[in-house]
Amino acid sequence: MFKILLILSIFVFPFGQAFAIPITVDFTVSGFPSSVGIPAPTDPVSGSIVYDALSETADIDSLTSISLSIAGHNYALSEIDFISPWSGNQLIYGKVSNTSIFPETNDFWLYWDKATLTPYSFAYASDTVEFSIWTVSSPSNFDTFSVTSAVPEPATLALMGIGLAGMGFARKKRKSA
Repeated sequence: MFKILLILSIFVFPFGQAFAIPITVDFTVSGFPSSVGIPAPTDPVSGSIVYDALSETADIDSLTSISLSIAGHNYALSEIDFISPWSGNQLIYGKVSNTSIFPETNDFWLYWDKATLTPYSFAYASDTVEFSIWTVSSPSNFDTFSVTSAVPEPATLALMGIGLAGMGFARKKRKSA
């Protein structure tokens, strides 16, 4: 019986390694003030970014998809990057100018508290507008902001079920002996 439980534990808990899961950040941010007298070309800005991490409050491992359009520019995954952790927070940004934003570039950043999942700041520039960067730096400017993980995969649930079945079988075997 001990051998069966040992074999099951090897398959259910492979070397104690945790695996990253998809995490989705959905947001809508509004109330961008004018920049040098020019109104924000996109207000509100809404988007969705998916990344892999061990949990919602863990460091980002990799970015997997983006759905974001600002001032007519649709961002591709190859145009964004991240720093995690960044002073204990998360930062996802357009990588035209690295972590800085310069006017006349299609750059943005989304910055939030990693522990509390509170948004701090969103800023962007557009290659169609000169001399302007639009920034909001208050959680109250975020109409929506959610960081959610995916539901456990069926394989994970199946492995847990096998482990529970093995424990039940071992208990039944012990009682009958």
